[in-house]
Amino acid sequence: MTLVIREAAAALRRTPILAVMTSIVIAVSLALCGMFAMLTKRANDSLEEFRSKLVIEAFFDPSVSSADAELATGEKIKSISGITSLRSISKEDALAEYVKSSGEDVERILGYNPLPASLRLTFANLTSQNAQAIRKQLLAVEGMNDVLYDEKSLLALEKRSQTLYLLALALGGVLVVVSLTVVTSTIRLAIEARHDTIHAMQLLGAGRMSIIFPYLIEGGFSGIVGGLLAGGLILLFHFLVIPAIAPELATNISEAKHYAVIFGTGTVLGLAIGTIGSFSAVWRSSRIR
Repeated sequence: MTLVIREAAAALRRTPILAVMTSIVIAVSLALCGMFAMLTKRANDSLEEFRSKLVIEAFFDPSVSSADAELATGEKIKSISGITSLRSISKEDALAEYVKSSGEDVERILGYNPLPASLRLTFANLTSQNAQAIRKQLLAVEGMNDVLYDEKSLLALEKRSQTLYLLALALGGVLVVVSLTVVTSTIRLAIEARHDTIHAMQLLGAGRMSIIFPYLIEGGFSGIVGGLLAGGLILLFHFLVIPAIAPELATNISEAKHYAVIFGTGTVLGLAIGTIGSFSAVWRSSRIR
């Protein structure tokens, strides 16, 4: 094992430019993936914020009294799961608000209060699908006349969020493939440059794994360095670029666990890309078979 590590260290010293190139390619690829993932998460957070504030308005029939509406609310509507806030508006309160906003006393004109009692509800983790289910539940309540919410905006935001996720996956996949290709090509160049050394090791009886391991260590080391550099680039993007061009897109990176996730994920992914790319290059090389 000591010999393998020595050979890997010697290989890094002999071809430092190749190792640096590998690290930079991995760093840029992972950093771009991380930046886009941050923007995708922020878009998803915006959707969650919109969902938590989206009001579903339920209107009773105007013939239903405020007392009956309050009774139905307590018995049937409060039991609906996921409610985060519920505000009851009586017929009298609705009339007072209308008179205040319009200046028209419709009760005096018509001789009765034509406005219905209503509810304003918000829900946790609201989606277009369960919003429709909630609407059906509310309409099933006796005396309920209509249920309204901003379905178009909810659907539009969900569609944009899904599109961002697909773009993030596609971009991540392309960049990972590019990184693997560059690492594989770089290691193959290194193998070509060390043909004589590899041949000498074979003549001395070195096994296949003894020849492969130094390249795996070399690729893994370059990947780790690239992952750490990617973490640094992501933080630069977060603290310098985002506040300058779009402060509203900034995500919360302030705790130690956030930095641990950024650098830890970068290190693991970089190690995986470097090792897999190296193994692919060495394994397929006819000079080591």
